[in-house]
Amino acid sequence: MSSSLVLALSLALPMALAMLLVRDTRRVWRSLRLVQAGRYGEARAESQRLARSWLALLPSVRSGARYTVALTLHMEGAHERALAALDAIERRSLDRNLTYAVSSLEATLLVLLGRDLDRAAALLEGAGAIARQPEDLVILAHAKHGLGDVAAAEDLLAKAGPSRGGGAHQIAIFHTMRGLLLVKLGKSEEALADFRAAADVPLQSWYTERARALLPSADADGDARSSLAPQVMEE
Repeated sequence: MSSSLVLALSLALPMALAMLLVRDTRRVWRSLRLVQAGRYGEARAESQRLARSWLALLPSVRSGARYTVALTLHMEGAHERALAALDAIERRSLDRNLTYAVSSLEATLLVLLGRDLDRAAALLEGAGAIARQPEDLVILAHAKHGLGDVAAAEDLLAKAGPSRGGGAHQIAIFHTMRGLLLVKLGKSEEALADFRAAADVPLQSWYTERARALLPSADADGDARSSLAPQVMEE
């Protein structure tokens, strides 16, 4: 092999690796932007490609990609599939941020599916040592209510407050779940304000669809139930 060919290869290999690094790093940020834009299918496809890339050799990248897949399924209303996707994540290798995110998402899915509420409560209580968002309190209140502790559910609801700021997804999650809890507590009229707040969020998700389905205007269409709504939340 000539010296010029060796030199060319020695220069080409680092350049190729650098291009792969840039491409796959862009996928991380692109998938996040797509989730924020409500383009869940595209975000999932990007994350699945990232999970197959060489960057997935890094545990944080691999787990982050799998979490995003689960999150997008959840936001589309495919809660069973989202829970199955979370099972593929290696929990012992997670950093604090991913530990919180995965625990919060799993607890939410368990509550929505009406399954293993003890575990859902334990996950949220553990995640609370890392971070605690208003919607976490509301979802924990759902778990406590399902376990028969109505007083704890009402206390957590009061701590969560009547509203929250932040991004569109967080607002939709908070108000839909708060409204559903108020219905369980026999406060259906009060719940309507929460359903309206969630329905006004411009990004479509299971939460906005569920809220819109429960507003009186939806009843006039003859079928007030969203095709995305899991039956376990309908009491």
